[in-house]
Amino acid sequence: MQRDRRRPAHAIIIGGSVVGSAAAALLARRFERVTILERDTLPSRPGPRPGVPQSRHVHVLLARGAAELERIFSGFVAELAASGAEVLDIGRDIAWHTRAGWGVQFESRVMLCCATRDLIEWHVRRRALQQPNVTLIAFMASLQSSIIADILEHAMPVTAISAHRRTENRWRHFDEVADWPEGLVAMGDSLCCFDPVYGQGMTTGILSALSLADCFDAWWTGSVPRAGFSSRVQRTLANIVRPAWNLATSEDLRLPSTTGGQLRFRDRMLHRYVDSVSAAATVDPKVRGPSCRP
Repeated sequence: MQRDRRRPAHAIIIGGSVVGSAAAALLARRFERVTILERDTLPSRPGPRPGVPQSRHVHVLLARGAAELERIFSGFVAELAASGAEVLDIGRDIAWHTRAGWGVQFESRVMLCCATRDLIEWHVRRRALQQPNVTLIAFMASLQSSIIADILEHAMPVTAISAHRRTENRWRHFDEVADWPEGLVAMGDSLCCFDPVYGQGMTTGILSALSLADCFDAWWTGSVPRAGFSSRVQRTLANIVRPAWNLATSEDLRLPSTTGGQLRFRDRMLHRYVDSVSAAATVDPKVRGPSCRP
């Protein structure tokens, strides 16, 4: 099949919102194909999505907007009304109260469509995707592997989505405090917090607890600790934390959006090492197996 040289080949639209979907429908008549890229996993029926924070509010589609959508998608207003939207005459059906009093009621024939943003957007997007040369890609499909996109497309949520905050890596260097108080030991999140995406926090904390016990056995005599016990523990715990810290912060520094640190030679070397191990792990099961310990 040969290209139509009279039309441009490909238009890409970022965002499958009301505006993006309407634009896609219009450009579909002017381009050979149109692709909509959307970061959210779009619902199969009208429903809220993270990319539209005000989507749960009631929306009003003004008369001009409704008229233009009707021009783009014939029968659009009727479809919207059939799905539950209220079509109101602005002069007859809405009471306006101003500083001067109540507005006069009359048959204006200026119609408003009152509906949720989810309903309006869903209908606009559905009609746009009915164009044979319009394709939408739920952002996950653009990843190296489409398996996440496939899962999200067919999976049903078990619970509501909950966000987590405080994702920064943070290390308090108590090991460098010269006059650290005797009898006090900081460990766990009070010492070091990791970006939870790497899953290192609990394991590092457990290793710290084991290290504390070893230090107690080695440096505690009877009911009295040796001088400088707590400072020595903090220095020992720093050595427990450091490998996990280096890995987490180094990986974060791959992202240009990361703030609070600079990419160093050590980080570049660690990136090369991690990339080499990751590549080897795709072909050699020994690389993915448990590490050998003496």
